[in-house]
This record gives sequence, C-alpha cells and structure tokens, in this order.
Amino acid sequence: MIQDDGNLFAVSGHPRAAWVTYLGLLAMGHRAAGGIGLLASEGTGLQGWWARRQELGPDAALVLDTLPGSLALGRLSAGPTEGFERRPLEPVRRWWHRGQLGCATAGRLTNGVALRKHLFEDQGSLASDTDAELITSLVARGRGSNVVSSTVHALFDLTGAFNLIVATPTQLVVCRDPCGFRPLFFGRVDGAPAVASESVALLEVGATELREVEPGEVLVIEGAQVATLHPFLRGERRRMASLVDLVALARPESTVAGEQAAEIRAALGRALALHAPSPEAATVVGVQGGLAAAQGYAQALGRPFTGMIAPFVEGGQSPLPPIELHGRGPVSGYRLEGPASAAVTLVVPALAQAASVRPYIQALRRAGAGAIHLRIASPPIVASEPYGLALPPPEGLFAQRFRALDEQARALSVDSVGWLSLDALRASVPSFEQGWCDTIWSGELPIPAHAPEAQLALTFSGSDASDTES
Repeated sequence: MIQDDGNLFAVSGHPRAAWVTYLGLLAMGHRAAGGIGLLASEGTGLQGWWARRQELGPDAALVLDTLPGSLALGRLSAGPTEGFERRPLEPVRRWWHRGQLGCATAGRLTNGVALRKHLFEDQGSLASDTDAELITSLVARGRGSNVVSSTVHALFDLTGAFNLIVATPTQLVVCRDPCGFRPLFFGRVDGAPAVASESVALLEVGATELREVEPGEVLVIEGAQVATLHPFLRGERRRMASLVDLVALARPESTVAGEQAAEIRAALGRALALHAPSPEAATVVGVQGGLAAAQGYAQALGRPFTGMIAPFVEGGQSPLPPIELHGRGPVSGYRLEGPASAAVTLVVPALAQAASVRPYIQALRRAGAGAIHLRIASPPIVASEPYGLALPPPEGLFAQRFRALDEQARALSVDSVGWLSLDALRASVPSFEQGWCDTIWSGELPIPAHAPEAQLALTFSGSDASDTES
C-alpha cells in the first residue's frame, strides 16, 4: 500500500460541516490507513476531535453530533508503515493574540529543520514534529495585520511540497505550494465552498462547480464567500504534480493535474503488455483501484479479463453508508470476484512492499489458481519520496531488497514478475513534459530535502492531538 500522509477536507457555510468533512475524509480512505482529526466551529471557537483508525466506528456519530457549526477542517493521516512511525494527528490547534488558530497540512516541508531551529531560538521548543504546528507558530508571530496576511507572509518562509489550511472560528485560508506537488480541489457542497485532496471526495458528498486549485493559489473562505489570491508569480516555478497520484494513489475516476486517472492507467496497462507479456494461457485479473491497468493489459494481449480481487469487511459494510472504507478498515480477507482459472496474470498499479500484494496472491491460490504471473503497471520503486508519501526507507522497499526478477518471484511465491520501465511510464503520460514528480521511481529530487526522520521537533511530547498555548 502506498499512503499519502495528509489528506485534507474543509468546508465553510454548511449547517452540518463536521459531518460533511468526516464523510469527505472517509471517501479518501483508499489513500491512507491512519487516523482522522477534525476541528469544527460555530463562529466563536474551534472544537476538536482526533481518533486513530481502529477507534472509528458507530461511536463516531455521537462525537460528530457534538461538533456543531458551519465551518470544519479535517485531515486523514497515514497509518504506521515500516520506517514510518506513529505520528501526532492533525489538525493542530493553538491560541494566539487574536484568538484560536487551527492548521492541517498535506505533503512535507523540506526546510523544516532550519525553521524549527529558528523558532527554537526565537520562542522555545515545539510540542510535536508536525509541519502544521510549525506553520501555526509562524502565523502566530503576526507579521500581518490579520490571519490572511500573516499566513501569506509565512508562505514565503516555506519550501517543499505542501498544501495547508489555516482556520479561525470564522475563516479558512487554503494554500497550495507554487509547484503544485500535492493535489487539491475546490467545489461547493449545497452552495458551501469546500476543498479536498482528491476530486472524488468532493463528488462523494455532492459537490458541484469542481475545479483544481492552481499551484501557488490562496483561497480565503468566510461563510459562502470565496476570495482568491495569487501571492506567487504565475509560472515562476515549474509545475511538479504528483505522478504517483495519477498512477496508483487516486481513485480511477479522479482527475489529477488535468489527466484522467483511469485513462492513464489503461495506457500503462497496454505499455506493460509490450514490456512484460505473460504466458498465453494466463487470464488477466486486476485489483480494486487498478482495474483500468488490468483491462488495458488484457486488451493489448487479446486475453480474457476475468475479474478483480476485492477486500471484504468483517461484519458487512461500513456503519456510515454510503461512504465505504474501500478495504482500509478491519479487513478479514480478500476474494476473487469472477471465475478462477489454472493460470492467472495479476496486474497491480504499483508495488512498494510485498505485504501489499500477498493478500491478492493468497486469494488467487484459494480460488484455485495454479500459476500466478505478477505484473506491475509502473517501474520498481527505488526511493522514499520526501514530499508527503508514507513509504519505508530505501532498504525497506521491495525492489531494493530483491533486485533480480527471479528473486522477486520467489519472495512473493509467484511464477514470474514483470515491471513497466521508467521510460514507458513517462511516455504513457501525454503531459509529462509539463511537469510531473516521479521521485519514487527515478530517485530524482526536484527540491532538495532532508529525510523526514531528520525533521523531528527539538522537544516532542508524542501526544496524539495538538493543543498548544501561545
């Protein structure tokens, strides 16, 4: 599983803001398996709720009903992975001289170490290692006359791949970094302005007027009113959209930097068929979220496409329909939906660790598959991206631990393994030359960055929810 550590949703001017935000976050459950944090306001103060994924369930409804108000800000975090430790949940909340501030981030600051050292010298240690607390500290220093100008001033101190939302009890200030590394979308839910890290989250809660927030754009939202600022010169920095979102992370029906995820994944499947065809007798099976790649692969080889491997949730569906957890909840197993055959080609969009595909392989074995040929519709992942993805260090990546294809097949207990080449991946994205970040496959860093573990706070309390005093 590739996880995005920081999936944002916020809405203003909606009578059930906390519920809309919560459902929007659940709609992005395919992006992360961690906890949820949420701030809500009725106009005078920010009330908060933070819960790890295992703590979510029917009781969440009781909590949400205690968070009234028309403004809400929420964040879905990544769950623990090898080399990616348990982190405090955002949004953070603090006091400053004008009242309360809240903040949630997606992505990662690459100059966090330098900023933390500067703040330590200026005002003492921070309570956590979150970029959100660092940003609220910068805003609270008050170099502007209000929260908007203070936030915009703070933006010029930040370097990296980030989206951030600063909240007061009456306003949301939404910012996307000038390169547009992490995705961010705007829409209206029942007329109320809302933003989310993936377009499908807005569509799931009935949003209209959907558009992508421009790189470097700042939205100031108060009630149903929206003002747009462009503090950075347009075109000053080259766009670097998240290619992993397009290839594997976003849901197929999502749009990423103007490209349709399902169309690109089908093209990747066709390219994979040319680079790594499987034996003629093997029928093709896909996985939930990667069906387009499997269908493209089968089409290019003239093979039957027999179905998909899908998770099922213990005890039935999510207690909060119609938003499902997309297999990231308490999953007891996987099953093949479609006829089994003696030889199968399993096509998956990406592979970072063996644990992410072993349940699929086990499901095929249970269904009666004798020979399994694994095909990955993207190149081997060789680097841990320091721009917001929750990946293990390089030595924990599957393709780094097992270099040869026969070693990889033995490690996964399959008959063969095949990958797409980096050149083929780039050639399959029509807009690639316009600027895409493919760090996890190429190892190239568009913005130099410290490793995430080097950005720990100088003093770290380890608490889940952040409530600090100015």
